Order: sequence, then C-alpha cells, then structure tokens
Amino acid sequence: MPRPTATRLVTVALFALFALAAAKIWIGPLFVPREHRGDVLFGHYHLVDVYRGIPILLITVALALVVLSPARLRKPIGHRAFALVLGILVPFFAVDLGWSLFWVGARKPAYWLDEAHISRLQNAPDPELGFVRKPNIEWEGAPGDVEAAIHYRTDANGFHNPPDVGDDVDLVFVGDSYTEAAQVDEGDCFARLVGRELDRSVVNLGRGAYGPPQELIVLRRFGLDYTPDVVVWQLFEGNDLGDAQKFVEWREDPHRVTRSIEERYVHNSLLKPLFDATTRVRHRVFLRLEGDDRRFRLRYRFDPTYAEAKARGLEATLDSLREGAALCRENGARLIVLYLPIMLRVYGPWIRFEDDADRARCYPEVDGERRGWAAPIAAACDEFGVDFLDVTPTFRAHAAADRSKGLYIRTDEHLTRTGHEVVRDALVARLRGT
Repeated sequence: MPRPTATRLVTVALFALFALAAAKIWIGPLFVPREHRGDVLFGHYHLVDVYRGIPILLITVALALVVLSPARLRKPIGHRAFALVLGILVPFFAVDLGWSLFWVGARKPAYWLDEAHISRLQNAPDPELGFVRKPNIEWEGAPGDVEAAIHYRTDANGFHNPPDVGDDVDLVFVGDSYTEAAQVDEGDCFARLVGRELDRSVVNLGRGAYGPPQELIVLRRFGLDYTPDVVVWQLFEGNDLGDAQKFVEWREDPHRVTRSIEERYVHNSLLKPLFDATTRVRHRVFLRLEGDDRRFRLRYRFDPTYAEAKARGLEATLDSLREGAALCRENGARLIVLYLPIMLRVYGPWIRFEDDADRARCYPEVDGERRGWAAPIAAACDEFGVDFLDVTPTFRAHAAADRSKGLYIRTDEHLTRTGHEVVRDALVARLRGT
C-alpha cells in the first residue's frame, strides 16, 4: 500500500480542521440550551456565525470531495470544486461587502444606526439628534402587522409629511413613532386627522426611536420655526423613559462603538432580510383577547418599577418638558402634552395569558392598581402651566364599549386607524375646550 504524500496529508488535515469548524458552527448550537443560541434560522444561530459558517461549510464540502475521490481524479475534482466555491463566494462577498460597507456606510460605526431596527438606508447620523431620517424617502408596502398597505414619504427635513408643508402652520406635533405613524397611511395619523377636523394646517415632526430630549431638540430646531399656535407633544408609556436615558448616556460618550465591523457588515448585508424572516424572538409571551381566539405576542409588559429603574430618563424627560414649555411660552404657542398608555393597561381586564407565570411577571398588580408614570408628568405639567392629556381613561372606555375595533396593532402595539381616531377625538375636544 503506497504511503500518503505530503499533499495528501495536508489535504486531510485541512479537511479535518474545516469539518470541526463547520460542526462547531452548524451542529454545536443544537446541543446547548435554547436560551444560549442565536436568533436567526428559527432561533438556533447568530447572524455573524451564519456568515462565517457558509464559506466554511462550502470549503469543507470541497475538501471532502478531494479527500474521498480516487487518486487519479483528485486533482481535476479539486480544481472544479474550488473553482465552484470561489465562483460563488468571491462575487457574492465582493458585491455584498461593497454594498454593506461602502454604499450603506457600515464601515463607519454609528451608535444609533448600529441598532438593529434603525436602517442605514433610510437614516443618517446626526451630531445633535443621534440620527435623522433622510429627506424625500418614499415607499409603499405593508410592514409588519399593519392593517393595510400604506404610502410613506418624508419631507425635506426627513419627517412624515407631504412635500408641500408651508412655512407657517397652526399645529405642530412632536413625539416618537406613535406620532410619526409609519403603520397607517399618511392621512390617517392623528396629527392629520386633527388638522382636518379643525380645518387647520399641521406638520408632523414625530420620529420613531426618539425620546423626549430628542423631541425637545426637534421642537427647537424645526417646530417653532413654523410659528405654530399649538404644539402637541406626545409621550409613550412603554419606552420613552428608556429612550430618554439612552440618549443621555449617548451624549456622555457619543463616539462609543457597540458593534464590530463584522457585525455592522452582516446586519446591513443584502441577505439579512431573508434571515430576518426566520428570526425567533426569545422569551415570547403570548396572549389572547377575550372573545377572540387569535394568538398574538406581547411587546410591552407593565413594569411598576419602570420610572425608578429609568430615573435618569425620567429626570431628562421632566427637564425637556420644562424647557419646551418655556420655549412655547416665549413663542406664543399653547403646549399640550399627550400621554399614550401601553396596551396592557387598556385591555388588561380582557387579556388572557397562556401562562399564569407570564401574567404575574408582565402584568403585576401593585396596591390594587396598575399605574404607569403619568403622575409625575401630570404634576410637572401643572407646575409648568401646560395642558396634560392622558388618554388612558378614554382608551379604556372605548375598549369596554367595543373591542371589535382594536386601538393597537397586535404584536406591534402601535395605534390602528381606530386608535388614531380616538386620539383625534380627545385632542379636538381639548382644543375646543369641551
């Protein structure tokens, strides 16, 4: 029996090395507890490992063909196998790396744009706000669980408005994604609905992922230039204090890098949307609404310690409202602070958890009540001399009367068109003094 050549030994050693690496990436996660696995490919793998694992797996297959082939065929089979592997990998990674790192700009770290839910394609870094929407974006579609296909566009300043907003408007709306309202058609958001009901001009300056300190900057940088009579400043109970605290911490260290260049690459890859379709969210809590068998996932749990846990965020929110109130007074504008509750505090009496442990963790009762953090905001508004409108009682009354027309998009928990209409009615009543 002939002795193996040095080339043969090197090939076998390389095959063993790549086979072990492929097994670690593709088989290893299947033998660890699910909570330690990744999110993609149905909750088994991390996206970075998938991008490492695909070329390693292809090279392993090519080496296996060489190792298992008869001696006289090894060289031609090896040439063809590696030509095929290189023919797949080189063009793909050349295009994909060029797209992600250079066209999209992921080669440069950007704290806000490195967040998974903020697209580099439609947003840009901003030294004051962290990030801004790009101007004149336009798309049509039905993202997530929205009720119907929508038409979305941004104005010259990157806000969700038609391009013909005038220099002077009657009502300015600032807030987060609930005001921006990318889940409903442009004309169905409460800002537009209020304007139509009162026959007054409006501009929507809401932007998703912003907290109150950023909304103050929006008011100062854009809103008051419209010389409005009224400013409506929307707050959301679910995550505003967390967003405010995050912004405060970012301002203390605006150049910190949270993702490696490899992570930035894969999270902006051309193939990422395909992997997103296989994402499995961990620690999911499933609910049903009384009288409706449809199962849906909870997004915002009720946390009675939220204000204490996000104390810096609450402080930043109150400081922002104080400065915003002063700016509105100086510019002759009436300020209304609009407080939106999480879904659980509206539909709680009719919600059925699949697991009693989830109910205790996500919807705890505290001293017979389940309050949000509206109280310190209401007290501050009273101190600052501005209107405070908490729509929680209005939403609860609507839910009690008619649950067939939901106020929240299920699993997404942004407002439905009905939710926007109920907010419109509450705002119109407050503006009319009724």
